[in-house]
Amino acid sequence: KWHKHTWYFNEYQWMNKNIELKKSQQFMLWVSAQTTYYLKQKYINIDSLSGYFKNPIIFESSLNLVNELKKFNIAYVFVDADVLDEKSKIMLKKLVANGSLHIIRMSNTFLSSSRILDRGIMHKTILYKVNYKVL
Repeated sequence: KWHKHTWYFNEYQWMNKNIELKKSQQFMLWVSAQTTYYLKQKYINIDSLSGYFKNPIIFESSLNLVNELKKFNIAYVFVDADVLDEKSKIMLKKLVANGSLHIIRMSNTFLSSSRILDRGIMHKTILYKVNYKVL
């Protein structure tokens, strides 16, 4: 019951079990919280509390974002679609449409607002694989 209330627990467990990164590769986590206790892989957070990807120029175009993916050798991008702004959603859709990103997994996860009262809401999450052949 405790795990139900931890951020993205089921998704992180799935990634740990099903994805093996090469030595220099990383995940990019574009989610509502930096809490990643259960992800046992190398990653970069880009949420509002993180020190990475804070330069707004990165998100002005899909080319700028692609350059950052390359720079940090991002192999997978995990997003909480319910916390993205519309511009970011459109950018990700463009990257999927041009083949730069492939959807690996879509799911819903329970994000707790109160563990004691068993309250929270469901969020749509998406895991993308970066296609470096297209980039």
